[in-house]
Amino acid sequence: MSLRTRVAAGLLATALGATLAACGEDGGGKAQADANGVVTVRIAHNSNAAVLPVRVAAAQGFFKKHGINAQFTQVEDTATLPPALGKSFDVVLSAPTLEITASAHHIPMRVISGATVDTKENPTVSVIASGASGVTDISQLNGKNFGSLSPTGTSGIAADLWMKKSGVDLDKVNIFLVTGPQQVDQMKAGRVDAVVTVAPFSSQLMALPGSKNLGDPYLQMAPRISGINWASSRDWAASNPQTVKNFTAAVDDAIAWIGTHDAEARKVLQSYTQLPDQAIASLKLPTYESAVRQSDLDRWLDAMKEAGDFQGDVDTSQLVDKK
Repeated sequence: MSLRTRVAAGLLATALGATLAACGEDGGGKAQADANGVVTVRIAHNSNAAVLPVRVAAAQGFFKKHGINAQFTQVEDTATLPPALGKSFDVVLSAPTLEITASAHHIPMRVISGATVDTKENPTVSVIASGASGVTDISQLNGKNFGSLSPTGTSGIAADLWMKKSGVDLDKVNIFLVTGPQQVDQMKAGRVDAVVTVAPFSSQLMALPGSKNLGDPYLQMAPRISGINWASSRDWAASNPQTVKNFTAAVDDAIAWIGTHDAEARKVLQSYTQLPDQAIASLKLPTYESAVRQSDLDRWLDAMKEAGDFQGDVDTSQLVDKK
């Protein structure tokens, strides 16, 4: 499947969501507080370790402290979530590529909080090749089967850009959607030669015989960059500014708590990933950060144009919450 076809498929899914959004729902509205002033926020996320501060915020009462009742739903393919904003969910784990694509197709989103940031000291995204593939460098992926967490998400676009700059013909790479929980089994079975992945799945993949970590595709773009965040519809953020501030405040409380309660935090991580004790214990946690930087969104827009032939006209300043 060609790169252009994969990206077009992703755009089509978002466009269909836009059609549904146009049928009478604006994705916004003032959240209703209960008698105690607590606002229910419906949150969707996958099994990514980036989710940990939000789950800790619920488990340790930080959301409650800031007047939020958090209700969680796990959805492994986060690319399906933007059209559901304002219908099934208020806040979703998201990525700049999804937000940019959604905005280009008239599903206006707003980034309300950061999640993680990749740095040279603590990379969290990896391209991992199986021992059986013989791949030891990103440039060797021509003709290989490649598993992507989200072909049109940040990890997928960053991996594509890295391959392209390394001389790989993207039309000769067989790229498949393989969610995190599926990746180990798919690699064991030989159905994929390499995957782009994140914690906590990277530690499981590296435990397989002969696996090789080729590097972090995010860090090929910038020495410090965020590719995962929390987003809502633009209307919901505008209608609920205090709830947005409270959400970020609870996340900041949780990040601080994680820094001093490593063992307890890992128990929370295990509660929603269901990973075995050894995988949880060996995992290096991401660098958590709630800050939102428009410069990161601009980098992702440039990457989408270079790696994915993205043609949309998007003003990234409209994606940033103006607290």
